[in-house]
Amino acid sequence: MTKASKSGGGGGRKLAPAGTKRVKIAISLPTEQVAAAQRAVSEGRASSVSAYVARALDRQADADSLGELIASMRAEDGPPSTEDYAWADAVLGMAGGSRSRAPRRAATR
Repeated sequence: MTKASKSGGGGGRKLAPAGTKRVKIAISLPTEQVAAAQRAVSEGRASSVSAYVARALDRQADADSLGELIASMRAEDGPPSTEDYAWADAVLGMAGGSRSRAPRRAATR
């Protein structure tokens, strides 16, 4: 069941341009997630539950894109070396091994 609309739905990190076509869908979510979305609306952090969910989907899309970029960089150049991690630690003021030296795997699809 879908229904196109042209409603706004601000409150998100990325506001859809005026006139952006919207599609109404039905989804099932855990009770806790619905409560969190409703709380965000009642506290003024989202204009609607739809806006809250749209913002979450935007964030996931951004994370997916970043994961793909990292995977592509590693495919082209290989994983960071121990020296690369040491340089990053020094630049970030983390010298002295305050984090794990084990390279993290990039998300793959």
